[in-house]
Amino acid sequence: MVWHRDLALLHTAEGDPPIRVLAVGWLGFFTLRRGATPARFQELLAELCRRAPVATATAGFHPCRLGSCLWRWWLGRRFSAGSAEIIVPGRDGKIYRAPTLIAHYVNRHRYRPPQEFIEAVLALDRPGGLDWEAVEHLAGPLWPAR
Repeated sequence: MVWHRDLALLHTAEGDPPIRVLAVGWLGFFTLRRGATPARFQELLAELCRRAPVATATAGFHPCRLGSCLWRWWLGRRFSAGSAEIIVPGRDGKIYRAPTLIAHYVNRHRYRPPQEFIEAVLALDRPGGLDWEAVEHLAGPLWPAR
């Protein structure tokens, strides 16, 4: 899997304000920042990752290569893998793109994404669940229908 520093600028697009697409969770072997994250953030993130846009799918999968997951993969045992990315709306013209493995990284390896990403995911919380309208508005036809 490709490695990007957290909050690295992936690209910009026209808009008012200009849209900046930032990377989160594209981890290298030695870039893991650990720490606790709110339980609700973990739940919402898992839901986002379960329903990643079909258009962001890759040709194949990317196994987790952190800790014991690397050994499980090498030994042919059950391992975690991702094959797409999620899109999360942020503030001030920011959009975050993260691999679907980010939920695994957070839950299994205690990866702590940048606070602004955590806040962006928590901002999608509504009494009835995740605010899919905000996500679908951002992703447009990329996101599958519920």
